[in-house]
Amino acid sequence: QAEVAKLRDEVAAAAADKRTAEESLSAAESEKSKLSQQLALVEQQRQQLEVSLAASREREVDRSITQDAVKQLSQSHAAISEERTQLLQQLSEMDESLGEMQHAAAEAERERARLEQQVDSMKTGELAEVYARVAAVPSPIRSSHSQLVDAHEASQGAGSAPMLSVAIGHDRRAERVRHWLGAQQLDTYFQAFLEHGYDCLSILREAEPDEVGSLIDCCGMPCEHAQTLRQGIALLQGPRAPEEQPLEVALA
Repeated sequence: QAEVAKLRDEVAAAAADKRTAEESLSAAESEKSKLSQQLALVEQQRQQLEVSLAASREREVDRSITQDAVKQLSQSHAAISEERTQLLQQLSEMDESLGEMQHAAAEAERERARLEQQVDSMKTGELAEVYARVAAVPSPIRSSHSQLVDAHEASQGAGSAPMLSVAIGHDRRAERVRHWLGAQQLDTYFQAFLEHGYDCLSILREAEPDEVGSLIDCCGMPCEHAQTLRQGIALLQGPRAPEEQPLEVALA
């Protein structure tokens, strides 16, 4: 639980980093827009100066005055061109910064998804551990079996005791399936499992992938529940849970 909480904190931190990156990205976009507007204004001023410079060169009413004006306009044009170059360089740097911020935001999103997947995997592992603990608890049916058989023999004779044993054994196996589904948070499908013949953990343990797919279709499971079921059966088929004992031993 502490590790899950730690991972959840890391997910929250990754989400906060993502929000910070998105805010920085938005601010950078705004700054880029302002620089673009300034660049357009400078470009407009440069064009106006070029028009004025051309007009001054054409008139040349007073050569000396015209030369001074042309010199000033040329200096202004050079200064504006330099400023334009600087603005273009700033825009280029801003584009590079935006690319880095977008990359950082994508990395933060991937990290958040990885942490969430790790949390989900840990939850699945905890459910499997709960199932193993539940499966290891002796069923109350075992302790009361002898009393039930004795009572049934006294009322109807010893010949019907095997039938009662079989019925109790079947209920016990079905109860294990119900506990297992509850550990996977899929207990709403218990009745459907029984209707399709999956009333024993050994049947689930030996089920092929196509059989599991057919069962999912028959139960009408959504994708999330289907994935949980497949993961649970994979754990069931991996390190073996406590085996169901033969009926005679289980009811002894």
